[in-house]
Amino acid sequence: MHTSPPAFVTSIYNFVKNNAHTIALSFSVLCVVILLVIKTAFSVSRHPDLSGSERSSTYGVQIVADRMPLFAEPDQPPYFIAQYSPAYYYLVGIPYRLLGWDPAEIYRIQFLSRMVSFGLVLLAMGIAFYTARRVLGVSTTFSLLMVCSLFALLQQWLLTNSRVDSLLFFSTVCFVYAGLRAAKEPTDWNRYVVLAGVFAVFAFFSKQSGLIHSIVILGFLIYQRRWSALVRLVPIMASVFVVLMMLFSGGQPRLFFLNLFGSIAVPVMPSWFYYNTFKHMIPAFSLMLITSLLIAISWFVRATDNRKVFLGISTLLFFGFSFGTTFKYGAGIGYFHEFGYVSHLAIAWFFYEYLMAQQVRRFSYYLFPALIMVGMLYVTSQQIETYAKTNFSKLDNDYVEQKHVQAYIQPRITRQDKALVIMGAHERGWMLQQLLFRHQLAYQDDVVRLLYEAKTFDYSSFNALVARGDVKYIILPEPGPLHFNAFDYDFDPAKYTLEKVIDGYQIYRLKTS
Repeated sequence: MHTSPPAFVTSIYNFVKNNAHTIALSFSVLCVVILLVIKTAFSVSRHPDLSGSERSSTYGVQIVADRMPLFAEPDQPPYFIAQYSPAYYYLVGIPYRLLGWDPAEIYRIQFLSRMVSFGLVLLAMGIAFYTARRVLGVSTTFSLLMVCSLFALLQQWLLTNSRVDSLLFFSTVCFVYAGLRAAKEPTDWNRYVVLAGVFAVFAFFSKQSGLIHSIVILGFLIYQRRWSALVRLVPIMASVFVVLMMLFSGGQPRLFFLNLFGSIAVPVMPSWFYYNTFKHMIPAFSLMLITSLLIAISWFVRATDNRKVFLGISTLLFFGFSFGTTFKYGAGIGYFHEFGYVSHLAIAWFFYEYLMAQQVRRFSYYLFPALIMVGMLYVTSQQIETYAKTNFSKLDNDYVEQKHVQAYIQPRITRQDKALVIMGAHERGWMLQQLLFRHQLAYQDDVVRLLYEAKTFDYSSFNALVARGDVKYIILPEPGPLHFNAFDYDFDPAKYTLEKVIDGYQIYRLKTS
């Protein structure tokens, strides 16, 4: 005998069935609020690295804020190589300089950088919503769901917290908006084609990987045989590139290219790809990845709407470029931000159009909100776990200890002397390097080590520097050998004396002859 379910069960079922998208949006907004609270807590903390080598961006900001040349000879002291394109360094460094703050105050540098990055991400979310809602005609609910998921993705895939990648992502969102508007226009040559080309060039000056944006817009014009537009756009993009290059390089194009492309001469490591990309992509986003690629391939092959062709080309090229570059040392899941954005746009647009064409609600009606909710739940739970495991009071104490060491060293050293801070395990001493950034050698010692072993540059000047006795202090986070990883060099312990121990930091001073 068949028994009907209780009335309250039926009412709950009908409510969920009839309000699936609204429920998904409410859940997503709640998750975003939680993520914002967690993000704020970390942003104002003394955490030394929020986004996977945050230091690689904040050190360049210090250089600009201190009026030091951003692009210098990589094989000469202090052996700093500008690892990324310059726009972000100046975007944060110049306002910091105008505020009159000390560039050695790394907490202020980090705070300003984090706020700028957060602002760029929020602006990008606004443009992403406008693009989906106005340019693609997606409903407000679907557009908001897409933005919530996209924001969560950025928090989970890192890199946009206080790094140049936040500016690259902002440039990407602007580029895609311009590209879709260009594709929507009735004429092949229009102002949005020019705007897309300009944003593509600026994306490169945000980060070298932004080169793919130029390939996307030029590839789109070639695929659609818009030869006249292509011929007009190339010289415009070339002119913008030259102007920005001269502006940011200080009239030193050789050093500009030497730094930007010398810094990416690092080895390809499949194991690095597995641990830093593959393992982070699969848990919650593999289904979205496959779905977006299938949509992109379909649009690339047979779409009649030029916007879909552009989005299909963008999705495929962004994915291919990101996949190829994440095998190199230092890469990570954040390299897929551009693909993550266009894939979100494609999925939201596809499902919106598909559902609008249906007369009866089928299972597919619930698939899009389900995809969003699964991703939001995974990211939010992961971020809550990270927050719960973080000892913020210990981070404050670690920072205070490093300030103690800085206060001891600073009066005892001249601008020309070097105070070499050796990095320790569990991020010990990381902020001390930047508190003493004016005296530190080979700040990015892992990158310099790879360039040194590959003989990319001639670092023989380091031996001369040591022989002159310029390395006045060596600071170890704990007892250990006086080993400098950047050049695989062991300092002679007979030439140094343990002058003082502060909060466990071993401070060695060069003996005077």
